[in-house]
Formats: sequence, C-alpha cells, structure tokens
Amino acid sequence: MYLFSLLFTLLFSTPPAPAVSAPDQVLYISTDEGTNWNNFAEGLPERLQVRNVIEHEGNLYLTTNTMGIYVLGENACTWENRSNGLPLTTKGFFPTALAAHGNVMVMGTLEHGVYLSKNGGGHWRRAMFNINGMVSAFLFNDDRLLAGSDTGVWQSYDNGDSWQRHSNEMTPINNLALHNDQLFVTRQNGVGIMKGKDIVWSDVQPDWAFGQLLIGGDFIYAISAKNEMFRTKDGSYWEQRLAWFPNGLPNNNLPEALWSGYKAQIPGETPPGRITPTSRGWIVWPSNGC
Repeated sequence: MYLFSLLFTLLFSTPPAPAVSAPDQVLYISTDEGTNWNNFAEGLPERLQVRNVIEHEGNLYLTTNTMGIYVLGENACTWENRSNGLPLTTKGFFPTALAAHGNVMVMGTLEHGVYLSKNGGGHWRRAMFNINGMVSAFLFNDDRLLAGSDTGVWQSYDNGDSWQRHSNEMTPINNLALHNDQLFVTRQNGVGIMKGKDIVWSDVQPDWAFGQLLIGGDFIYAISAKNEMFRTKDGSYWEQRLAWFPNGLPNNNLPEALWSGYKAQIPGETPPGRITPTSRGWIVWPSNGC
C-alpha cells in the first residue's frame, strides 16, 4: 500500500513552482563610499526608469522616462510624485535634464523644450518663449539660467520663461558645469570652454559620447557613456585615465574614486548606470542604455 501511494504521488502530484527572484530595484544608495548598496526606491513604482537625480535645499528630486517627477523630502523616507501640469502621455515628452534654484525648477525635454515650476515642483507649465528641440543640461549662474541643447547654448534672464541664444555655435551640447570661474561644456565627442559667445574646444576625443561632468577637489572630470574619463584643473591640459586600479581606492570624493577605478557592484543582474553624489550618500540607478 505504501509503495502504491508513493507511486501515485510521483506520477500525479504537481511539482513545486520554481522560486521567483525579486525584481531589481530602480534606485540604490551607498552611505559607506560605495562599499554597500541598499534599496532607495521606497514609494517609486516598479520598472520605473530613472533619468536624473538632483539635490536641492535638502530635498532630492528624480525624473523618470514616462512617470513624471518625484521628490524625497529632507526628513522623508518615501518618494512622492510631483507631476501636476506635466503632459506625461504626450508624444515626445521625455525628461532629459533637471535643475533648481530657490523655488524655481526647470525640466528639459526631448521634443517640448523647457517646462518650469515656480513653487518647487508643485505645478509645472511650459515656458512661454521656448527652446525648440531637446534640452540636455541647465546651469543657474548669477542672474542667468543657461541651457545646453541640440542647437547650442541658450540663456534666460527670467528663470526659464523666455529664452534666447547665447552661443554662436549650433553644436549640440550635452553638459554644462562651472569650475574655477570657467564654463565647461561637452558635446558628442569633445569638451571645451565658453569664451564669450564662442566655444574653445580641446583636443580630447573620446570613443563614446560624454554623459557627465563632475567636480571634485581641484579637478573637473568628463565621463563618457562607457566610463572613459578625462580631467583638468583649468582646461589647458586634459589628463586621460589610462589604467584601472583593482577595486579603486577608498575615497569619499566620488570623482576621485571613479578616477582610481571604483566600479559600483549593485544587487541584481542589471549593470549600474550613472552615479551621483548627494549629502545622503552616493546614488546610482541601473543602466537603461544610452
């Protein structure tokens, strides 16, 4: 009888379902200089794709591909959506840049120019006199707001409501950063310095497009989409990182850590994308491709 029962069980019982692994998180944070990475996505939807993260007056702001903008207050633990006024379902509305100054926030998009908020993200609207095309970067500088776009550098004197050309060049600009009183800019395959309305380009030639400018210590660092790195103090000479050091060197300065060879090891199977430093720790999100 026992053998019959065992045979029946083997033939007709339903095998246990295979264990389902938990999905990769959409955002991680490290508070120990990149040694450990922990989930930082409380309140964010699953499968969300992060585009930008910035810190402003103690708050963290995050833009996404199709789900709008989220904020994490200075003493909060859960991200909250702040997308009122954004046409999230409109074709070509795709956040590409984010910046803040005081209560003013500006968001660049793929095909709809600039959107702005005058109350810290409580409500958004499109700029009155806009930039045609994609906006890739912003920089608040004294009484001006600068924007890098696929038609060059633009400027606004009313916090993003109206725009006019700043540069003579129509070269698509990926990034803007101010270092030692010089305005650095990057394009697809180069980095330069604004001199008045002109751009003086260096001889730096990465194999991949520059995606990030970071400032650390005396240097400004230009990082490509495939982690090529160059750095300079004043733009007169750009040093290229030519070698990786095993696991990098412990350093609370993120650009210097990346320069020394640090690579984030986040949970899950998706490789890390862009890493950004904040007062709460280093933040990274999985790579979504280019």
